[in-house]
Amino acid sequence: MSHSDTPTPHDGGRGEPHRRQDTVTITVNGQAVSIHRGSQTGLTIRTAAGCPSTYSLQLLPDFTEVGVDGRITLKGGEEFVCHQPVGQAS
Repeated sequence: MSHSDTPTPHDGGRGEPHRRQDTVTITVNGQAVSIHRGSQTGLTIRTAAGCPSTYSLQLLPDFTEVGVDGRITLKGGEEFVCHQPVGQAS
C-alpha cells in the first residue's frame, strides 16, 4: 500500500474526505428540530418546527426577531421560541 492509499483519521478510514453533517439540531419551543445546516430563512425554520408562518420567531437568549424572509446561519444548538404575535398597545 502506498502512502497516498493509507486512510487518515479525519476520513473515518474510508479514504473519503471528511464532510460535515448536512443537518443539525435546533430547539424551537423546547422541542428538538432537525434542519439543514447553514443559511436558512425564518419561514424555513417555522415550517420545520410546525409553526404557522404568521407566528413570531425569536432567537434566544436575546429574543431577536427572525422575520419570515430573514436569514440566519444555523450551526446547531440554536434555541428559538415561536408564538402568536402579541398585540400592540394603542
